[in-house]
Amino acid sequence: MVHTEVDRGDFTPSKGAYEAIFAAMEAASRWRSLVVETFPRQADLPRGLVKRGLQRCSNATMSRLRTFKIKRACETSPLLDGLLRILGTTASAELTTVEINSANVISFLIPAYSSIFRSIKVLCLDTPRIRNQIDLLSHLHQLETFTASHLPLPIYPPEINLSFVHTLSHLKLRAVSVQWMTGRTFHALESCTLTLPLHHHFLHMFGTTLPNCKFLTFEGYPLDALDGISAPRLTSLSVACSGSYTARGNEQLAWLSSQVLGKSRLAPQMLHISIKATGQAWIKALTFMSDLEELIIDVAKPSSLGAKIDLSLTHCTTGPRKQIR
Repeated sequence: MVHTEVDRGDFTPSKGAYEAIFAAMEAASRWRSLVVETFPRQADLPRGLVKRGLQRCSNATMSRLRTFKIKRACETSPLLDGLLRILGTTASAELTTVEINSANVISFLIPAYSSIFRSIKVLCLDTPRIRNQIDLLSHLHQLETFTASHLPLPIYPPEINLSFVHTLSHLKLRAVSVQWMTGRTFHALESCTLTLPLHHHFLHMFGTTLPNCKFLTFEGYPLDALDGISAPRLTSLSVACSGSYTARGNEQLAWLSSQVLGKSRLAPQMLHISIKATGQAWIKALTFMSDLEELIIDVAKPSSLGAKIDLSLTHCTTGPRKQIR
């Protein structure tokens, strides 16, 4: 693990500043895991220091690396570029776990060194402030777990081959387009979380098949994307209509209960739902939820739903648990 803020001392770089990062790069051929907690700023990097350090690391390799993580945003610098070039040119198929929390890092690696992503099985990206679209998905061949936030993706037509569709088991996206899922079947996917998906104009055309997905979470507006999801083995569904006011919430709740649950587009055993709506809207919605084994209604003021909701829950209960919280 490399934490260069420790080397920085009392805000003034010492003579041996940042030796840790150069030592790590020199010894990278023996490392199985490299985690960079913090990286020095460009202003703190004397040119001579960096030049000498990179010369020392000119023959460094990362061929045995299995895990690579950048925990925080990094400022572009010759030192960062040098580290990423070693990774990009020498990493092997042993590299299976990558976490990157820096827009500059992911922008540098793709497209120049996209081949390192072919063997990745666990990929976690949090990359706000990327301006240009990142064509990443076409380079993922063996991915099993994918977590991404604020990742700008291009449009992927259904005829484009995305190999990882056949291996993906767990998906968690926040502020990322879900357009690429349209027209594709994810046989291995067991859990799927979609939060605030981008490109709302694609949601009404959204359609994907998740034959073995048991856990599905969707948060956003509108909830139309749920109408395009086929998940016949779904066990748990969690839905939240973000930023909704009462009128919008009434509309979305009515649509979800009648069109998705009522028509068995999705038939979960457990439903966790968070939508701001009136008591009357909930009473109508509950008539479509009688087959649920567990229902959790998550609202800011449970008392605002009134005793009529409690009575409706009692009448619609067929399973062991219905509650408001």
